[in-house]
Formats: sequence, structure tokens, C-alpha cells
Amino acid sequence: MKYMFQVGRAPGRGIAGQMKLSFKVIEPIMKQLRSDKQIDLSGTTNTGGSEYVITEVGRERVQETADQCPSASLLFGGQTSP
Repeated sequence: MKYMFQVGRAPGRGIAGQMKLSFKVIEPIMKQLRSDKQIDLSGTTNTGGSEYVITEVGRERVQETADQCPSASLLFGGQTSP
């Protein structure tokens, strides 16, 4: 969620690459985040992959995490406002 919070929108393979994992590893996590309404599909890439966007629910979740744990704001560059 940190990466999605920072970029707002990204292809699934880009998210996996940022995490240094294969998309197959993060795919179940992405499905769960979609189910939780924290991210949504925003379209497809030129290669047919999925592109994701963070939702308002996802942004609120990031803010809640930062509020509950002051050191978490360091993960987001000391700032949790978009």
C-alpha cells in the first residue's frame, strides 16, 4: 500500500517489481485488497496486464495506520497527505 499511496496508479507487474516479487506471488494480495475496496482496477496495460489504482478507502487506511503508529509516517516520507 505504501507504493500505491505514493504513485496512485500502477500496473500489477510494476507493483510486483517494486516489491522484488513475481506477480504470481502478489496476485492473491491484490485480490484481497480489491475485495477490501482498498484498490481497484483502472484498466489494462498495452501488454494486457492489469493496472490498479488506490481508492479513497485505501488512502484512509494508510492515514489510519500512520495516525496509530507515528513511526509509520516515516514509511511515507513523513507525510500522509496526497
